[in-house]
Parts: sequence; structure tokens; C-alpha cells
Amino acid sequence: MKPQNAAERGRAFTRFILFYVITTALIVGAVYFGVQVPFRQNAQLQAQLDVVQQEKDFNLRFADLMRRTKALIDTVNNAGPNIEVIDKKIADNIVELEKMLSHDSVSNKQLYDQVLQSLTDAKNDKKTIRASDKSEAVAEYERTKIDLEKKLADYENRYRDLNTYYQECLSRR
Repeated sequence: MKPQNAAERGRAFTRFILFYVITTALIVGAVYFGVQVPFRQNAQLQAQLDVVQQEKDFNLRFADLMRRTKALIDTVNNAGPNIEVIDKKIADNIVELEKMLSHDSVSNKQLYDQVLQSLTDAKNDKKTIRASDKSEAVAEYERTKIDLEKKLADYENRYRDLNTYYQECLSRR
């Protein structure tokens, strides 16, 4: 004995199975993507944070060596007989800064290049002052010193801005 609506029952059962499979696949897909997307996003954010941390570390190392070089430049004329030794240390520090800049990938290389150029110019200016008549060059170098101090203040402001940006990035995390 076969029921009279066997064909309709078969179609209804086939539709039920089809919709059941589609619904189950949607739920499993939603759960899968709901779990996978945060993991991928977390890995991407962690990579960005690592880049920012590397740049911060570079900034700290660069700023420290730059401060030491600037201190040497400031004391070179007061060194007496050790002028050549201090000049050599200044040149070595500038070369070290150039190496740091060439090996690391930083976002604002032009800023660092300008800092290096300013340090090199200051070193050369100090050497010129020692070699030339001091009374004539003092006025010219005072003007240059003021200009360089303005540039240094500008670079320090930019550095502070970069550091603030880094802190903001950390606080968003």
C-alpha cells in the first residue's frame, strides 16, 4: 500500500533536506568567519604595532646618539689639545647615524637626513671657526647658530609629534 500523495511527500522531504542543508551551511559559515576574521585582524594589527614599536626604538636610539654628537660639537672648541680626538668622535657618531638610517626603514627619512646634514654642517663650521679669524666669523656663525637652533627645535617638535602619534596608536589598541 502506497500513499496517494507519495510524490508530494517526496518533493516536500527533498525541499526540507535542501533548506536544512542550506541553513546549516549558512550557520556553520557564519560561525567560521566570525571566528577567523578577528584572528586575521588581530594579526594585522599586531604587525602594525610591531612596525610602530620598531620605529619608536629607532627614534630613541637616533635621538640619543644625536644628543651625544651635539654635546661633542658644543664642547669641541673648549677641548684644548684634544680637538682632533673629539673631531674624530663627532665624525664617527655622524657615520654611525648614517649607518642607522641606511639599515632601518623609517617613515620620514628626509627629516633624519636633514638632521645629519645639520650636524655635519655644524661640525664643519666649528672647524672653520678654529681655522679662520674668529672676530670676523663670530657674527656670521652666531646667525648660523640661531638658524640651526631653530631647525633643531623644529626637528625636536617633529620628533615629539611622532612620539605623540605613537602613543595615540598604543592607546587605541
